[in-house]
Amino acid sequence: SRAGFFESHDHRFWLKVITKSQELKALTSQAEAFFWYADKVLFDKLPSVLTQVVGVFTVSITNNKSKASVGKPKTYLVQRNLRLNLLNRPHWLFDLKGVKSRRAGADA
Repeated sequence: SRAGFFESHDHRFWLKVITKSQELKALTSQAEAFFWYADKVLFDKLPSVLTQVVGVFTVSITNNKSKASVGKPKTYLVQRNLRLNLLNRPHWLFDLKGVKSRRAGADA
């Protein structure tokens, strides 16, 4: 999707920029089933490799003086960082989408 990713200052969360309206529609249309599954993982202790979604937020910036919007609103998917406990340990990282050549950063 070539989406932008950001990491929180404490490394606990990742923010993914949702750039396509169809991606947001897919997320919202599947939200009930996803959160049902996340509930089962959390409360029934089911093993899972899916990251936990904290929420989807739309952020807009407004000029205080003119009250006009500055730029287009951006939508972010906030999810827990599954690699948080592995930051200082050697570990394997697999690229399931096959787009490693487009990603910046050092190999794990």
